Amino acid sequence: MPRKNTQSARRKPGRPTAREALKHRINAGKAAVEDQIDFFHKQFGQVKSEWKEDDTRVTFADFAISEKIFATLRMHFPNDDYCSEESNPLDEVLQLEAEYAWVLDPIDGTNNFAMGMPLAAISLALLKDGVPVYGILYDSNRHVILHGGPGMGVYEDRNRLRPKFREAGETESSIMKDFT
Repeated sequence: MPRKNTQSARRKPGRPTAREALKHRINAGKAAVEDQIDFFHKQFGQVKSEWKEDDTRVTFADFAISEKIFATLRMHFPNDDYCSEESNPLDEVLQLEAEYAWVLDPIDGTNNFAMGMPLAAISLALLKDGVPVYGILYDSNRHVILHGGPGMGVYEDRNRLRPKFREAGETESSIMKDFT
């Protein structure tokens, strides 16, 4: 008698596995960030800025990139939670209650970006049940996308990065910990 695959037997027909759902989100997140690169560079050093209540700079590009990335992701994942540095008032605590949540800093290094210094990035993190599982960072200085997550390796565009040395207990995913 043939054995049934118990995982697929428990899964509803047409519903992706947890691994497929995660992979789909990772690919969509990378595509959403990639779609903003041209806009990022057109605004770089040209956009006017304002000051937020906490005395940090914000630009039109921060809001535009945030809105465009989240609009793209919401089309595919309407039940996920979304949190952008530019979307919440300072005193508001955002409860992330969905299984998956996206956390975005649309322009990480807004001062540098506004002043035309190339040390700025688009930073997007994916959380599952409140735990970071993948990070995507567009490095505008090097014109590359760095991405990775625990157990998945760290990549520069499509090339897997291999650390040249490791400290005791360090893993490839811990290299990316500041991005997620």
